[in-house]
Amino acid sequence: MKNQNDDFQLTPDQKTRLLDLGLGQEQTEVPKDSEEEKSDLLYEILKCPLPLDGSVFVTLPLILHDQVAKLNSISGKALWDLLFDSETDLTVLNKIKDYAKREGAKAKSEEESDVFLVIYYASIACALLYHQEKITQHTDENLDYFYSFYINKSWIPPDIVNLFIMAKEKTKTC
Repeated sequence: MKNQNDDFQLTPDQKTRLLDLGLGQEQTEVPKDSEEEKSDLLYEILKCPLPLDGSVFVTLPLILHDQVAKLNSISGKALWDLLFDSETDLTVLNKIKDYAKREGAKAKSEEESDVFLVIYYASIACALLYHQEKITQHTDENLDYFYSFYINKSWIPPDIVNLFIMAKEKTKTC
């Protein structure tokens, strides 16, 4: 059985904050830095399922629209699980890419925009690695640049960094 602690690789600070929350201890307000905000937001988004597709939403009876809007998604795997499952269908990876692009375009902060860019490029990397398909019009040189850029960011989980390293190598051989 898989250990649930292996789902996300947390930093020592994040583990301490979780422990403090679990123990009910009050935390002193320490302002978050941009890197920490990005890391937290990325984990928050990746643990959620892909939001309900709008085309599915309109097919539901009107009485359910309010309830479904509150749920954000009827069911499904977390984005993290979809990105790290080699069996994830190419259509789903495209939906993740489109979702990240759409949400990143309407982001309210630079941190939020950066986080959605990481998810966007992660979905492209997964399509390349799992299906040998390029689901973007970006050139290989652009992808190589973005993967190189994100590989060096401390706020990105090691699993995603490894994904970018593998995709970077794959773009060189294609």
